[in-house]
Amino acid sequence: MNGPISISDLDEVLDTLTELEDEDLDRIVAGFRGLVHRARTGQLDVNATQVIIAALAASPDSADVIGACAYTIAELTDHNTALDSLANEHRKDVVEAGQEAVSDLTRPTLRNTASQACAALDQ
Repeated sequence: MNGPISISDLDEVLDTLTELEDEDLDRIVAGFRGLVHRARTGQLDVNATQVIIAALAASPDSADVIGACAYTIAELTDHNTALDSLANEHRKDVVEAGQEAVSDLTRPTLRNTASQACAALDQ
């Protein structure tokens, strides 16, 4: 790890996403802000914290938020009628990049550290 993550790092990421002005992304950001608010204000117990971490990024079969991001990228790059206007070769490149993103984001090793955090909460 490069050093401790600060509250401002998270807030900066969420603020950047909000600047994109997309209503669906805004709902996702609101969900993250809600989770963070509950943690910062003592509204989560250890069990709830563990469940949330698992749901975010600790499922070995990618049935978590990171997995949902991966498969959403696949849909956006493959089954998206907005891309019908692209030249075939360009469209093929987009689809391949989306498939690579899914492969990267569904690697079981990507979830190792979140799984370790969940396991540490069991002790």
